[in-house]
Amino acid sequence: MKIHFLNGSDAGQSLELDKESFKIGRELDNDIVLETSSLSRYHALLQCTAKGTWLISDLGSTNGSKVNGERIDRPHQLEEGDVISLGDQNIRFGEKNDLAENVAKIIFQKQQAGDEVPKVIFHTTTPTDTDEINISPLISIGDVDSNSHPKIIKTPEVPHPENKPDLSIFENKNINFFQKKNPQPQSAVSTPANSKKSLFSNLLFYTILVALVIIFAVIFIKITEDNEKIRSANDTAITTRKVPFVLEYTKELIDRNNIFRFVLNLDDEKAYFCIDDMKSQRHFTKEITEIPKHSLDNLRKEIEKTGFFNLEALYSDSSTGGASSERTLLVAGNQKLNRVTVRNTYAPNSFETIEVLVNEFAALYGLQTISMSPDEIIRQATEYYNKAEELYYNREANPENILKAIQRYRLAVEYLDQFQPKPKIWDLARKREHEAETLRKKLLDDLNFEIVRLANLNDYSEAKKALESYMLLVPEGSKAHNECIKKRLEFDREIRKRRR
Repeated sequence: MKIHFLNGSDAGQSLELDKESFKIGRELDNDIVLETSSLSRYHALLQCTAKGTWLISDLGSTNGSKVNGERIDRPHQLEEGDVISLGDQNIRFGEKNDLAENVAKIIFQKQQAGDEVPKVIFHTTTPTDTDEINISPLISIGDVDSNSHPKIIKTPEVPHPENKPDLSIFENKNINFFQKKNPQPQSAVSTPANSKKSLFSNLLFYTILVALVIIFAVIFIKITEDNEKIRSANDTAITTRKVPFVLEYTKELIDRNNIFRFVLNLDDEKAYFCIDDMKSQRHFTKEITEIPKHSLDNLRKEIEKTGFFNLEALYSDSSTGGASSERTLLVAGNQKLNRVTVRNTYAPNSFETIEVLVNEFAALYGLQTISMSPDEIIRQATEYYNKAEELYYNREANPENILKAIQRYRLAVEYLDQFQPKPKIWDLARKREHEAETLRKKLLDDLNFEIVRLANLNDYSEAKKALESYMLLVPEGSKAHNECIKKRLEFDREIRKRRR
């Protein structure tokens, strides 16, 4: 058995009832989840009985449940073709009823019960040339009594024409079967009623003709305007298409005690990090598949403010003291491209400015572009962990501290991911991050429920407050944060409407 969704976001789809019961509602733990505000959290229940029939029960919903337009207050047995209304959502149980199939079922049931079934009698008629013929129904259904047979209606006898049929039509080989018949002779004098009818027909014909011409003209103009809009929109999209942004940074430091190499490849979609540090025994690669849009936009804007694209390709000097350093930076974006290498010398200001930006960007993911000893890395990770503990402890004073603590726990974990075996603080930070993240998700679920409840009650002021608390627990610039901003604008509009 299937149910078919007649409207809503799932209109046209069907669902196989392959279990004994289905809960229907707005909450995610229902078997059938319908995201419409007219449904309650737990609205109705579909159950299959031991006999194979299906029952529907209302679960105390706000808007109630209906079957074929009638509200139900107790379990109701469903028949195939019944239409279930849950709020504004309509669902058909099984397939549509077939009228012919229903009639056949009724006749079969009457025969099983031994009742008489009305008979359908067909009569034939023969065409005549007589002026007046009494026409009787071709199909008649007689009323059937228990002690009588169905009445058979006889057709009136029609006299046969005495004249033999004219067979000249078959003898004329040049006959035109498409030739029009001669019109019947009509009176030469037209009556006023006929004249008025003819005038009205002519006016109606020309009115329809003019209307059709106007409609086709409007459609042609509309299509032309739409094509122009599409063409101009495509031209605008081509001219305003986002230029890809690429940044490649390589840093190599070589001396008697160490070889250090840092690589960052960054584009619009992902970032790739690589660190090789012989002294601290760090050999680490990391790929970030999702970069926050606001972080990438800030980096791009700061780079465009510098004069990097005007720098020369090479700044070099001889190495001194047995140490060698080489830094290479390539930036492409906004139809500009430049590659600069600085070898054993001071870098120009714009180059160093971008290096600082790269250092800050790498630090977001627990990486450093400089050579650090293991003790320095552990000390930095410990600082992040201690700060996260402080923020998490004060979460009651400011719920935003939960998100800040999670970010610092992650930095501590990422800093210490580079070591084998892992330091003890790595395991502590990982467990605390999981605990804080679990608490954050629970708070988000509770706030989401409260926002929906207040919005359904049209209490948009309180719903906005709950939404702002929700925004404190999601990262700025994330998809969830942007959706919250849109929802807050909707609440502001509703609040202004009610103040008028």
